[in-house]
Amino acid sequence: LGLLLAFWSPLGFLLGDITVGILTFFWRGMTVLFIWVVLLLLFIISSKGKMLIAESFCALSKWIKLLIIVFFIIGILSASIKAFSPPTAFKALAIDLSMLLCVLYLASYFKRYPEAINWLIATVIICAILYFLITVGYLYAVDYLLHAPMNKSEYLSFILNQLNFSNKRFLDHFISWFLPLLALPLMSSNYVKLMKVLSFIAMVALWFFVIAHASRSILVEYVVILLVMSVLNYRMTIRFFFYHLSAAVIAALLFIIVNSSVGLLSVLERDVLANGDRWLLWARTLNIAIHNPLLGVGELNLVFYLQDYPHNIVLAVFAQWGVVALAAFLLVVLRSFIRAVQLMKEYIQSELYFVAFSSVLAGMIHALFSNLFRMPLSQISLIFALGLLLSFMRTKSVSLRIVPLIGMNVFFVILMAVFIILPMYYVTAM
Repeated sequence: LGLLLAFWSPLGFLLGDITVGILTFFWRGMTVLFIWVVLLLLFIISSKGKMLIAESFCALSKWIKLLIIVFFIIGILSASIKAFSPPTAFKALAIDLSMLLCVLYLASYFKRYPEAINWLIATVIICAILYFLITVGYLYAVDYLLHAPMNKSEYLSFILNQLNFSNKRFLDHFISWFLPLLALPLMSSNYVKLMKVLSFIAMVALWFFVIAHASRSILVEYVVILLVMSVLNYRMTIRFFFYHLSAAVIAALLFIIVNSSVGLLSVLERDVLANGDRWLLWARTLNIAIHNPLLGVGELNLVFYLQDYPHNIVLAVFAQWGVVALAAFLLVVLRSFIRAVQLMKEYIQSELYFVAFSSVLAGMIHALFSNLFRMPLSQISLIFALGLLLSFMRTKSVSLRIVPLIGMNVFFVILMAVFIILPMYYVTAM
C-alpha cells in the first residue's frame, strides 16, 4: 500500500496544473507521514514484528552494530548542534532510523516467507504497466486535455508533473531498485507463464522510461552490474542481460514509434559523458565538507549552502555529518559488499539472491549520481531491495525480555512523536 501511495498522485488527475504548487508537497508529505506512522504503530502493536527486527540486528557483527550506532549518534549531534532547522533535521533523521527498522524487519520477514516476494513483484508490474499506458495515453491526448497547443518538447515534462509529484526524475528511483527484480520470474522456473509475460512487459515499460527520461545513470548501473555479477556468476549474468537487452530493444522501437508523432528527449540526444553541473556541485560539496570536517554542516543544511542537492550520497554524508560518520558509512558499505560477495558462492544457484544483489547494486550506484533517498518512492524502494538482500543472512530466533521490549516500544513512540509533532514547526511535512 505504501509503494502504491508513493507511486501515484491522484491530485494530478483531479486538479491539473495546480498540483505543481503546494498541494503536490502536501500529498508527498502526507504520503510519507502515513507510511512511517502506520509502520511504527504496527511495530508497537506486533511483538512478532519487534522480534523479527531483533533477529536481523543480532545477526549483524558486533563492529557493524557499533558503526551503525556511531553513525546515528553523529547524526543526532549534527541535527541538534549544526542544523539551521532542528525540527526539519530530526524529521529527516527519524526517516533514516525508520528505514533501518523496516529493512531489518523485512530481512527476517522475507527469510521466513520467501513467497512474499511475489506480492512485491506483482505491485511493481502493476505500477510499471499502468504508468506506461497512462503516460502514452496522455502523450496522444494532451492537446485535447489542455484545450491549447503545447510544444512537443514539453509533453513528457507536463505528464510527469501531473503524475509524478512535479519531479521528472522521480520514476528513475523506482526503475533503479526494481527493474532487476522483474527478471526473476523470467529466470526462475517457479513462475507461471502469465507472470513471466507480465514481468517482461513491465521491463519493456520501464526501459521505455529510461530512454524517454534520457537517464544515463541507469545505463551506468547496468555496466557495473555486468562487470561485478559476471565475475561472480557469469552464467546467470548472461541470462539476466539477455532479458534486459531484449526488453530495451523493444522499448527503443516503441520509443521510435511514439517519438514519430510526439517529440521526446532520448538518451541518444544527450552527451553520454557530459555531467552538466554535477561536477561543479560535487566540487562545491567537497569544499564545504573539507571546511567542516568534524560534524559537517548539519543534517539537510547542504541544500541551503548549494541551493541544490549534492547528487552524491557519499559527499552528502561527508558534508552533512562529517568525516567520522563518513568513515562509519563507508566501512558498513564495504563490509556489506564483501559479505554479499561471499554469500554469492553459497547461493550461486539462487536467482532470487542474484536479482536482489543486482537490485541493491543498481540502487547504490544510482545514489552516487542522485542521492534523493528522502523522496517517498526512493525510500520504499530502498527498504524492499535491502531487506530482500539481507534476508539471506543467517539469523537465530530470539526471545525478547520485558526490558528490551519496553525499550523498543519507547523508541517507536519517540519516532512517531517526531513525525507527528515536528511538522508543526516548519512549512511542509517533508
